[in-house]
Amino acid sequence: MAIKEITSPERAEVQLQWNAVLERDLLWDGVFFFGVRSTGIYCRPSCPSRRPRRNQVRFFSVTNAAEDAGFRACLRCKPNDVAPPGPVRMVQLVCTLLEQDLEGAHTLTAICQRIGVGPRTVQRAFKRTLDVTFQEYAGALRLQRFKSLLQSGNIVTDALYQAGYGSSSQLYSDTHSLLGMTPGEYHRGGEGTAINYACAPYNEGWVAAATSTHGLCALLFGHSADELASTLRQEFPNAQIEASALSFQEQLQTSATELAEVTPVPGLPEDVQQVALRHRFMKALQPSNKRTPI
Repeated sequence: MAIKEITSPERAEVQLQWNAVLERDLLWDGVFFFGVRSTGIYCRPSCPSRRPRRNQVRFFSVTNAAEDAGFRACLRCKPNDVAPPGPVRMVQLVCTLLEQDLEGAHTLTAICQRIGVGPRTVQRAFKRTLDVTFQEYAGALRLQRFKSLLQSGNIVTDALYQAGYGSSSQLYSDTHSLLGMTPGEYHRGGEGTAINYACAPYNEGWVAAATSTHGLCALLFGHSADELASTLRQEFPNAQIEASALSFQEQLQTSATELAEVTPVPGLPEDVQQVALRHRFMKALQPSNKRTPI
Protein backbone atom coordinates (compact mmCIF):
# COMPACT_ATOMS: atom_id res chain seq x y z
CA MET A 1 0.00 0.00 0.00
CA ALA A 2 1.44 3.34 -1.02
CA ILE A 3 2.08 5.86 1.74
CA LYS A 4 1.00 9.40 1.01
CA GLU A 5 3.94 11.79 1.08
CA ILE A 6 3.40 14.85 3.26
CA THR A 7 3.81 18.02 1.22
CA SER A 8 5.83 20.98 2.45
CA PRO A 9 2.79 23.11 3.41
CA GLU A 10 1.30 20.18 5.36
CA ARG A 11 4.62 19.50 7.09
CA ALA A 12 4.97 23.16 8.01
CA GLU A 13 1.45 23.27 9.44
CA VAL A 14 2.02 20.14 11.53
CA GLN A 15 5.30 21.54 12.86
CA LEU A 16 3.53 24.78 13.77
CA GLN A 17 0.87 22.86 15.67
CA TRP A 18 3.42 20.69 17.45
CA ASN A 19 5.38 23.76 18.56
CA ALA A 20 2.16 25.22 19.97
CA VAL A 21 1.59 22.00 21.94
CA LEU A 22 5.15 21.99 23.29
CA GLU A 23 4.81 25.62 24.39
CA ARG A 24 1.27 25.14 25.75
CA ASP A 25 0.34 28.21 23.70
CA LEU A 26 -3.05 29.58 24.82
CA LEU A 27 -3.33 31.51 21.57
CA TRP A 28 -4.07 28.28 19.69
CA ASP A 29 -6.83 27.01 21.98
CA GLY A 30 -9.93 26.50 19.89
CA VAL A 31 -7.98 26.62 16.64
CA PHE A 32 -6.96 22.95 16.75
CA PHE A 33 -6.87 19.97 19.14
CA PHE A 34 -4.43 17.10 19.55
CA GLY A 35 -5.13 13.47 20.34
CA VAL A 36 -2.70 11.07 22.02
CA ARG A 37 -2.84 7.52 20.66
CA SER A 38 -1.38 5.88 23.78
CA THR A 39 -4.11 7.30 26.05
CA GLY A 40 -6.99 7.74 23.62
CA ILE A 41 -7.50 11.29 24.92
CA TYR A 42 -7.63 14.58 23.01
CA CYS A 43 -6.73 17.98 24.46
CA ARG A 44 -6.44 21.67 23.73
CA PRO A 45 -2.86 22.91 22.99
CA SER A 46 -2.51 24.59 26.39
CA CYS A 47 -3.40 21.47 28.38
CA PRO A 48 -1.19 21.27 31.53
CA SER A 49 -0.73 17.49 31.18
CA ARG A 50 2.65 15.96 30.41
CA ARG A 51 3.69 16.32 26.77
CA PRO A 52 3.43 13.09 24.76
CA ARG A 53 5.94 11.84 22.22
CA ARG A 54 5.48 13.32 18.78
CA ASN A 55 4.80 9.95 17.16
CA GLN A 56 1.81 9.47 19.48
CA VAL A 57 0.06 12.68 18.44
CA ARG A 58 -2.66 13.41 15.89
CA PHE A 59 -4.09 16.86 15.14
CA PHE A 60 -7.73 17.80 14.58
CA SER A 61 -9.39 21.08 13.58
CA VAL A 62 -12.61 20.36 15.52
CA THR A 63 -13.56 18.23 18.53
CA ASN A 64 -16.04 16.17 16.51
CA ALA A 65 -13.24 14.93 14.26
CA ALA A 66 -11.23 13.78 17.29
CA GLU A 67 -14.22 11.95 18.76
CA ASP A 68 -15.06 10.34 15.41
CA ALA A 69 -11.48 9.02 15.39
CA GLY A 70 -12.07 7.35 18.75
CA PHE A 71 -10.57 9.87 21.16
CA ARG A 72 -12.33 11.10 24.31
CA ALA A 73 -12.12 14.58 25.83
CA CYS A 74 -9.46 15.33 28.46
CA LEU A 75 -10.92 15.87 31.94
CA ARG A 76 -8.18 18.40 32.84
CA CYS A 77 -8.33 20.90 29.98
CA LYS A 78 -11.94 20.15 28.89
CA PRO A 79 -11.47 20.81 25.14
CA ASN A 80 -15.24 20.70 24.58
CA ASP A 81 -15.57 23.88 26.63
CA VAL A 82 -13.15 25.87 24.45
CA ALA A 83 -14.85 28.48 22.30
CA PRO A 84 -13.52 29.27 18.80
CA PRO A 85 -11.08 32.21 18.70
CA GLY A 86 -12.70 35.63 19.01
CA PRO A 87 -11.72 38.58 16.75
CA VAL A 88 -8.88 39.86 18.97
CA ARG A 89 -7.27 36.45 19.44
CA MET A 90 -7.72 35.67 15.76
CA VAL A 91 -5.94 38.88 14.74
CA GLN A 92 -3.15 38.25 17.25
CA LEU A 93 -2.67 34.72 15.94
CA VAL A 94 -2.53 35.82 12.30
CA CYS A 95 -0.13 38.68 13.09
CA THR A 96 2.12 36.29 15.03
CA LEU A 97 2.29 33.99 12.01
CA LEU A 98 3.16 36.91 9.73
CA GLU A 99 5.94 38.02 12.09
CA GLN A 100 7.37 34.51 12.41
CA ASP A 101 7.47 33.84 8.69
CA LEU A 102 8.23 37.10 6.95
CA GLU A 103 9.67 35.37 3.89
CA GLY A 104 6.77 32.93 3.56
CA ALA A 105 3.41 33.20 1.90
CA HIS A 106 1.45 36.25 3.02
CA THR A 107 -1.75 35.56 1.13
CA LEU A 108 -5.03 35.33 2.99
CA THR A 109 -5.60 31.86 1.53
CA ALA A 110 -2.25 30.57 2.81
CA ILE A 111 -2.85 31.94 6.31
CA CYS A 112 -6.36 30.48 6.47
CA GLN A 113 -5.09 27.07 5.40
CA ARG A 114 -2.54 27.12 8.21
CA ILE A 115 -5.01 27.92 10.98
CA GLY A 116 -8.08 26.18 9.60
CA VAL A 117 -10.53 29.10 9.34
CA GLY A 118 -12.31 30.77 6.45
CA PRO A 119 -11.12 34.00 4.75
CA ARG A 120 -14.28 35.86 5.76
CA THR A 121 -13.63 35.08 9.42
CA VAL A 122 -10.15 36.58 9.24
CA GLN A 123 -11.26 39.61 7.24
CA ARG A 124 -14.09 40.38 9.65
CA ALA A 125 -11.71 40.05 12.60
CA PHE A 126 -9.24 42.55 11.11
CA LYS A 127 -11.89 45.10 10.16
CA ARG A 128 -13.66 44.83 13.50
CA THR A 129 -10.45 44.99 15.56
CA LEU A 130 -8.05 47.24 13.62
CA ASP A 131 -10.28 48.77 10.91
CA VAL A 132 -7.90 47.58 8.20
CA THR A 133 -8.13 44.58 5.89
CA PHE A 134 -5.79 41.62 6.18
CA GLN A 135 -4.15 42.67 2.91
CA GLU A 136 -3.60 46.21 4.17
CA TYR A 137 -2.01 44.97 7.38
CA ALA A 138 0.20 42.41 5.64
CA GLY A 139 1.33 45.03 3.11
CA ALA A 140 2.11 47.59 5.81
CA LEU A 141 4.10 45.01 7.78
CA ARG A 142 6.01 43.97 4.68
CA LEU A 143 6.88 47.58 3.86
CA GLN A 144 8.01 48.20 7.44
CA ARG A 145 10.27 45.14 7.27
CA PHE A 146 11.65 46.20 3.89
CA LYS A 147 12.58 49.66 5.14
CA SER A 148 14.18 48.21 8.28
CA LEU A 149 16.33 45.86 6.21
CA LEU A 150 17.50 48.71 3.96
CA GLN A 151 18.32 50.83 7.02
CA SER A 152 20.38 47.93 8.36
CA GLY A 153 22.57 47.96 5.26
CA ASN A 154 21.05 45.15 3.20
CA ILE A 155 21.16 45.62 -0.55
CA VAL A 156 17.82 46.26 -2.25
CA THR A 157 17.51 42.82 -3.87
CA ASP A 158 18.16 40.94 -0.62
CA ALA A 159 15.85 43.20 1.39
CA LEU A 160 13.10 42.82 -1.19
CA TYR A 161 12.93 39.03 -0.92
CA GLN A 162 13.60 38.85 2.82
CA ALA A 163 10.67 41.19 3.41
CA GLY A 164 8.37 38.87 1.47
CA TYR A 165 8.10 40.59 -1.91
CA GLY A 166 8.03 38.09 -4.73
CA SER A 167 9.59 40.48 -7.24
CA SER A 168 10.57 44.10 -7.74
CA SER A 169 7.40 44.65 -9.79
CA GLN A 170 5.35 43.54 -6.78
CA LEU A 171 7.12 46.11 -4.64
CA TYR A 172 6.34 48.94 -7.04
CA SER A 173 2.74 47.87 -7.62
CA ASP A 174 1.98 47.26 -3.93
CA THR A 175 -0.46 49.94 -2.78
CA HIS A 176 1.29 49.99 0.60
CA SER A 177 4.78 50.60 -0.77
CA LEU A 178 4.77 54.29 0.04
CA LEU A 179 8.51 54.88 -0.02
CA GLY A 180 8.17 58.26 -1.72
CA MET A 181 11.37 57.46 -3.68
CA THR A 182 13.06 54.52 -5.34
CA PRO A 183 14.36 51.70 -3.10
CA GLY A 184 17.88 52.67 -4.15
CA GLU A 185 17.38 56.28 -3.04
CA TYR A 186 15.95 55.09 0.26
CA HIS A 187 18.92 52.75 0.74
CA ARG A 188 21.21 55.75 0.28
CA GLY A 189 19.45 57.71 2.99
CA GLY A 190 17.28 59.76 0.64
CA GLU A 191 20.27 61.00 -1.35
CA GLY A 192 19.23 63.75 -3.76
CA THR A 193 15.66 63.83 -2.43
CA ALA A 194 13.83 66.91 -1.17
CA ILE A 195 11.60 66.03 1.79
CA ASN A 196 9.00 68.22 3.48
CA TYR A 197 7.46 67.30 6.79
CA ALA A 198 4.77 68.37 9.24
CA CYS A 199 4.09 67.58 12.89
CA ALA A 200 0.84 67.58 14.86
CA PRO A 201 -0.25 66.68 18.39
CA TYR A 202 -1.75 63.22 18.57
CA ASN A 203 -3.38 61.90 21.74
CA GLU A 204 -0.69 62.26 24.43
CA GLY A 205 2.17 62.51 21.93
CA TRP A 206 2.92 63.74 18.42
CA VAL A 207 2.76 62.44 14.88
CA ALA A 208 4.90 63.50 11.91
CA ALA A 209 4.39 62.88 8.20
CA ALA A 210 6.95 63.45 5.47
CA THR A 211 6.57 63.70 1.70
CA SER A 212 8.78 63.90 -1.34
CA THR A 213 7.75 64.88 -4.86
CA HIS A 214 6.64 61.26 -5.34
CA GLY A 215 4.40 61.02 -2.27
CA LEU A 216 4.51 60.05 1.37
CA CYS A 217 7.81 58.63 2.56
CA ALA A 218 7.47 58.48 6.37
CA LEU A 219 4.92 58.45 9.18
CA LEU A 220 6.33 58.64 12.71
CA PHE A 221 4.99 58.70 16.27
CA GLY A 222 6.85 60.22 19.21
CA HIS A 223 6.77 62.31 22.36
CA SER A 224 7.60 65.69 20.81
CA ALA A 225 7.94 67.50 17.49
CA ASP A 226 11.72 67.90 18.04
CA GLU A 227 12.11 64.17 18.63
CA LEU A 228 10.25 63.35 15.41
CA ALA A 229 12.28 65.84 13.37
CA SER A 230 15.47 64.26 14.70
CA THR A 231 14.24 60.74 13.90
CA LEU A 232 13.32 61.82 10.39
CA ARG A 233 16.83 63.19 9.79
CA GLN A 234 18.31 59.93 11.05
CA GLU A 235 16.18 57.97 8.59
CA PHE A 236 17.07 60.29 5.68
CA PRO A 237 20.57 61.61 6.50
CA ASN A 238 21.35 62.53 2.89
CA ALA A 239 18.09 64.26 1.99
CA GLN A 240 17.14 67.94 2.02
CA ILE A 241 14.57 68.19 4.81
CA GLU A 242 12.40 71.24 5.42
CA ALA A 243 9.09 72.09 7.09
CA SER A 244 6.11 71.67 4.79
CA ALA A 245 3.59 74.18 3.58
CA LEU A 246 0.70 75.14 5.85
CA SER A 247 -1.78 73.16 3.74
CA PHE A 248 -0.09 69.85 4.51
CA GLN A 249 0.23 70.72 8.20
CA GLU A 250 -3.51 71.34 8.29
CA GLN A 251 -4.18 68.07 6.49
CA LEU A 252 -2.08 66.16 9.03
CA GLN A 253 -3.84 67.90 11.92
CA THR A 254 -7.23 67.00 10.47
CA SER A 255 -6.21 63.36 10.17
CA ALA A 256 -4.80 63.37 13.71
CA THR A 257 -8.06 64.76 15.05
CA GLU A 258 -10.14 62.15 13.20
CA LEU A 259 -7.94 59.24 14.25
CA ALA A 260 -7.68 60.43 17.85
CA GLU A 261 -10.90 58.52 18.41
CA VAL A 262 -9.04 55.24 17.78
CA THR A 263 -8.87 53.53 21.16
CA PRO A 264 -6.35 50.80 22.09
CA VAL A 265 -7.58 47.21 21.76
CA PRO A 266 -7.19 45.33 25.06
CA GLY A 267 -5.20 42.12 24.65
CA LEU A 268 -3.64 43.08 21.32
CA PRO A 269 0.13 43.87 21.22
CA GLU A 270 0.96 47.55 20.84
CA ASP A 271 3.25 46.97 17.88
CA VAL A 272 0.41 45.30 15.96
CA GLN A 273 -1.86 48.27 16.61
CA GLN A 274 0.91 50.68 15.57
CA VAL A 275 1.27 48.99 12.17
CA ALA A 276 -2.47 49.34 11.53
CA LEU A 277 -2.64 52.91 12.81
CA ARG A 278 0.33 53.99 10.69
CA HIS A 279 -1.38 52.55 7.62
CA ARG A 280 -4.62 54.37 8.42
CA PHE A 281 -2.76 57.67 8.77
CA MET A 282 -0.92 57.21 5.48
CA LYS A 283 -4.13 56.22 3.74
CA ALA A 284 -5.87 59.33 5.08
CA LEU A 285 -3.00 61.55 3.93
CA GLN A 286 -2.78 60.17 0.43
CA PRO A 287 -6.17 60.07 -1.29
CA SER A 288 -6.28 57.79 -4.30
CA ASN A 289 -5.27 59.37 -7.59
CA LYS A 290 -4.16 62.54 -5.84
CA ARG A 291 -0.66 63.70 -5.01
CA THR A 292 -0.20 64.75 -1.42
CA PRO A 293 0.41 68.55 -1.21
CA ILE A 294 3.74 69.64 0.26
